Amino acid sequence: MSYELELIDLYWRAANYFTIAFMYLDDNFFLANELSESSLSKFVSGHWGTCPGVNFIYAHLNNFTIKYKRRIQLTIGAGHAGCALISNLFLENSIEEYYSVLKNLTVEEKCIKIKQKIKEMRTEISPFYPGTIYDGGELGYSLPVSYGTIINEPDLINVCVFGDGESETGTLSASLLCCNIMNQQTGLVLPILNLNGYKMGSRSLLAKKTDQDLISMYSSFGFEPKIINANHQEMYLALDWVEEQFQKIKHGENVLFPMLILKSPKGWTAPSFNGIEIEGKILSHKDPLGNIDDIKVKKQYIEYWLKSYIPKDLFDNNGDLSPKLKQSIPIPCYRIGKSLDFYKYKELEFPDINKFYTNSKVYPNIVILKNYLYSLIKYNPDRFLLVSPDELSSNKLGDLLVNNNIVEVLNENICQAIMQGYIMTGKNCVMIGYEAFMPIITSMIHQCCKWLYQCQKISWRKPRASFTYILTSVCWANTYSHQNPSLINDIIESQYPFVRVYFPPDANSLLLCVDKALKSKNKINIIITSKQPMKQWFSPKIAFKNISSDLYQWDCKEKSLTRDPELIIVAVGDYLIYEAKKAIEILNEYFPFCNIRFISVHEITRLGSPQIYENALTNEEFNNYFTQNVPIVFCFHGYPSVIKSLLFDRISKGRMCVLGYNNKSYYSTNSLNKLLVNNCSRYDIALCSAKRLFKSGSISENEFNSITIRLNTIINNLEKPYNLPC
Repeated sequence: MSYELELIDLYWRAANYFTIAFMYLDDNFFLANELSESSLSKFVSGHWGTCPGVNFIYAHLNNFTIKYKRRIQLTIGAGHAGCALISNLFLENSIEEYYSVLKNLTVEEKCIKIKQKIKEMRTEISPFYPGTIYDGGELGYSLPVSYGTIINEPDLINVCVFGDGESETGTLSASLLCCNIMNQQTGLVLPILNLNGYKMGSRSLLAKKTDQDLISMYSSFGFEPKIINANHQEMYLALDWVEEQFQKIKHGENVLFPMLILKSPKGWTAPSFNGIEIEGKILSHKDPLGNIDDIKVKKQYIEYWLKSYIPKDLFDNNGDLSPKLKQSIPIPCYRIGKSLDFYKYKELEFPDINKFYTNSKVYPNIVILKNYLYSLIKYNPDRFLLVSPDELSSNKLGDLLVNNNIVEVLNENICQAIMQGYIMTGKNCVMIGYEAFMPIITSMIHQCCKWLYQCQKISWRKPRASFTYILTSVCWANTYSHQNPSLINDIIESQYPFVRVYFPPDANSLLLCVDKALKSKNKINIIITSKQPMKQWFSPKIAFKNISSDLYQWDCKEKSLTRDPELIIVAVGDYLIYEAKKAIEILNEYFPFCNIRFISVHEITRLGSPQIYENALTNEEFNNYFTQNVPIVFCFHGYPSVIKSLLFDRISKGRMCVLGYNNKSYYSTNSLNKLLVNNCSRYDIALCSAKRLFKSGSISENEFNSITIRLNTIINNLEKPYNLPC
């Protein structure tokens, strides 16, 4: 064991050396000459505080894989540990396999190129780092992402390193319960708490707990925790124990899941020199030398710091790793930086969609997915997962719960993270929930969008399944507390070209929409539907045409499709399509000679700018649907600002009126009343349309007054007064 510990320590010192070098130097990485001011980086990359702990764990995991031939995925919760990760990727030579610019260079030249890459990538762990499946800095999500990776991956161990500051987030605390999803068919997660005493601004709450408190707390979640006190031998023996525990679990023995707590000082291994104290201090969290203005003092400390790792043991004068150090690095297929090589994209096997259509006249749209999703799971038991925050039964899909490929956790953040881990390992996942509660994970979806956007810039990142969300909306059919369509705003405003937001008008359209989304790659698909009985509009043939084009022009009356329109009414969303059609019936009664064009839009990014959305209508296509001068009344499921932002540079000001949800439904009542108080009812649509027709000269003042008086009378009689208590 002593020789193995010697190799581990050698590797750890090398990783710490290069972490500091990549943080502070632009050249002269091997101290061939005295450090000059020009060698120092003007912008220091990364945060030192978490890095020595990450390097310590990485060094021991290398030995673990050599010893037990274990396949490991490493997930690092800390965001600015990039310099630590890049140092390990450099030492094991993984980074050179992914970045050809590093080939055929001297070691010094490689280090200079890597530092330039770090400046481009910054030090948030991101898709640019080989072996990663998770954006560092999304505090709290690392552990549930890890659990997502091991589902249907029985040979995988995901080692998740998270910090004591990160542990104060609600998501990470709740995700400790996720150990209950592991079984003999899944892989295994090894949580490692990097407990170094401080978060960014103060002492961490976990650092104030005794060892017994920590043991008791994590034991209550279903773990058997072991505390390692910054000691190689303790860590070595702890990982041997982890392997024993994992073997017992795989053989069905009733033992608790292992967890490690690494207790070390913040900024571990930074030496005391010239009155500078770093180790164990809060200033070590970011750049511990950031408050030193004297360049000479800074140079002296950096040189002393680097030499404290005894570089003559680590590499020769040319920077080549010593033969002894090379013994501590696993063979290529077991290197942590090569973990992505195991995750090939697994295409889904799809059932015959013709078996699932409905001929019903009235039907709860989401119910059409029950047998379809059941078949998908049956055909793809090792590559398809469905996650839901405890809403499948409420969403009329409770029959699916008999299946093993369902994860119901009453926490949207955990569902999103599990979905991310599962998809990143090459498989497919769908999340089903309430639209009103999805804003809880808006930030996570934005991070996911950033990840996908960056992946498109990286040639070695392979395509992955799209993130598909099937969300039941209750904006028009439930209490005020369950109404919130703001996720649509957040996603549309990000203006990512791969975002799709679908509003299928009926069940057959929904079925085809989900099928289309699941066959896509590298996209964010948000599908808004209803679970209440709704009127069914389209045959399978027409529904297929609609979902292919994402728009549909309705034949409202004889010759309406061939004549030029005097008004265009557009609707998005199942309730609004129904209301718009009712409004058109009213308008046809009053103005039988006016030609009204009715268009339903089933995927709204089609309306956006072609400069942003790859699937947007061309200008010619857009004008064919919406003309260049006819007034438009737009009826939208969500907040009107979404449509206004999409059409900002496509429709001139004053030509369009947008009706949509406006947060006015603060009492429980029927759907028509909810539409009325949000000014989205058939009567509001008809009134707005009449105003546009009058303004354009298509109807007379008498005709306008006649319909206005009648509709206002109806509205006043229908609206319920707000009798609120004092």
